[in-house]
This record gives sequence, C-alpha cells and structure tokens, in this order.
Amino acid sequence: MSQNDVSNIINQINTILEIYSEYTLFRPNNHIYLESSYDKNIFISILDYIIKSYNKYDYSDDQIEMIKDDTNIKVIIMKNCIIRICQTDIYEKYYEKEFDFIRYLKHPNLEHIYEVIKTYKYTYIISKKVIPLLVGMKLNPNLMIDYDNLYNEIVCLISDLKEYNKSHKDVRLDNIGYDPEIDKYILFDFDKFGKNNSINNSIQTDIDILVKSIEWIKLI
Repeated sequence: MSQNDVSNIINQINTILEIYSEYTLFRPNNHIYLESSYDKNIFISILDYIIKSYNKYDYSDDQIEMIKDDTNIKVIIMKNCIIRICQTDIYEKYYEKEFDFIRYLKHPNLEHIYEVIKTYKYTYIISKKVIPLLVGMKLNPNLMIDYDNLYNEIVCLISDLKEYNKSHKDVRLDNIGYDPEIDKYILFDFDKFGKNNSINNSIQTDIDILVKSIEWIKLI
C-alpha cells in the first residue's frame, strides 16, 4: 500500500466535505469522524483495499466524483465504484437485513453490491457503478434512454419485490441508472427500501412515482 496514494484520496474527500458541509474526516461530526490514529489506519486500509479491488487501482487526483448524504449513510462516488459508509450500530439496526436481502436476491435491475465490510465503528458497502439517468436533475447528455424498456424493467422489478413483501418507496429517475455491461436499467439508493404492511398499495405507489418522474423529465 502506498500511504501517499491513499492520502491523496483522503485529501480529496476532505476537500469536498469541507466545501459542502464545513467539516472533514478529522473534525468532530455525526457522519465519518476518524477520532484516533487507530480509526485513521482502519479507514486507510479499507479505502486502499477498495481501490485495489473495485476501483481499478486508480488513485488519481480526480477520483472522487461526488459525496452525498442519504440520511444515515454517506455516499462516496468514485470513478469505478460506489462506497456507502454508515455507523455500524445504525447499519445493524436499520439497514443490515435489507442489504443482506439485496445481496441474496441478485436481481439484474437492482444495484449490484460487491461487498460489505463491517468494523467496530463504521460499515462500508461497496457496489458497482452505473451511468446515472439524471445529472443535476437533468437528463444525462451521454445517455439515450429507452423509456419503454426502462418502464417495463423497473415495473417488473417492483412486481418481483412484491413476492418478498418488499418495496423501494422512492422509484424516481434520479435513483435509476443504466448498466451498459448487461444492458439493464438499475434501481439504487436503498435508504427507504424495506418491508411493507400494505404491499399492494405500496406497489402502485412505486409505479405512480416512476410514471410521474418520467412525465416530469419529459417536460423539461
């Protein structure tokens, strides 16, 4: 492991965090706080492993494309993979069963999760990167969307999830991407994903959200 290479990535993360959230990995916060040298070394080791295993050994200066907050989860979008980081106690309480289910199901239209790494403080969920349909709430200019295929694939996914009494609950175009390797539209962002008490209503709700999102983007 090259300490300088990983430090370069950490500096990129810190710069983005400081600009958009006014904190860094090393300032007290409720997201990712590397309080001790032990915490820092674990983070460096895991980050280096992820880059070698899933980001094509790429440590370049423009490696971090975006960092997003999804309630309890920090999302780091890299050139070749996605890293979600959540406090382990929160992950075990709210998310672990659902991510285990997604990994078990291996549905072609659900985001592919490569690996989940749990530590005493943080859990890291690493997944395959896809081409987002929207960029800045506008259609991705580098992608031609086949709306018929998009609708059919995602509605079939919604129906398949019904068999397990599951629902995504936020099926908007900004939570959908395209995977050119398998020629499929991919639903991601599982912050609201889970079990439903009224599954039939939630299925129709998911479809309605999808349809409205498609209609809205076509008007822009």
